Amino acid sequence: MRTRRSCFFMGTKKIWGDQGGLCSKRHGNRFMISPDIREIAMKTAGLLFLLASLPAFAQSEISGTAHVVDGSTIHVTTNSGTIKVRLQGIAAPEDSQPGGKEATAFLEQYAEGEPVRCTLDGSTFQQHDVGICYVAGRDIAAAVIRAGLARDCPAFSGGRYWPIERPEAQKLVLPDYCDDGTGSISKQTRIVLPSNAVHHR
Repeated sequence: MRTRRSCFFMGTKKIWGDQGGLCSKRHGNRFMISPDIREIAMKTAGLLFLLASLPAFAQSEISGTAHVVDGSTIHVTTNSGTIKVRLQGIAAPEDSQPGGKEATAFLEQYAEGEPVRCTLDGSTFQQHDVGICYVAGRDIAAAVIRAGLARDCPAFSGGRYWPIERPEAQKLVLPDYCDDGTGSISKQTRIVLPSNAVHHR
């Protein structure tokens, strides 16, 4: 009995005789899957299994009282305990670095003891939950950056704070972990916005 290959493209069946390709072999009324198709199916199933096994970051919200640690970290006291939160997408200098004490002092004045709401993205950074936090509906990380005391951290913010980063903040150290690997930030144009133009919720 003559063996033919049946190929399907966009739902259209084409007969290719005995030529190669990703086809199924037909013997009479019976179809046999070619090794090529079987290999692709196995690889696809393996990829789907791998994707299903990856951890999914689930957002959550917390509310409580803010206690400032430094220019990029707060502790949120809630009814169920204290949660350490690293502000997402901000690079503020450490207290031991130039500008660090000023960034901490600013955030203390802005948020210390205030009711705060944080949207946590499900990830952690140096054993701190990561999220965007709001006092009176205003993004507190944006406030520090707008004051010229911190920088946008593009690897985590996606460049969200770049438009409000102050020119004088360029002298502040930008940690290596903020590099998004694209070099795109240096090519962007900074836009000077009104002080209340971003991150109101």
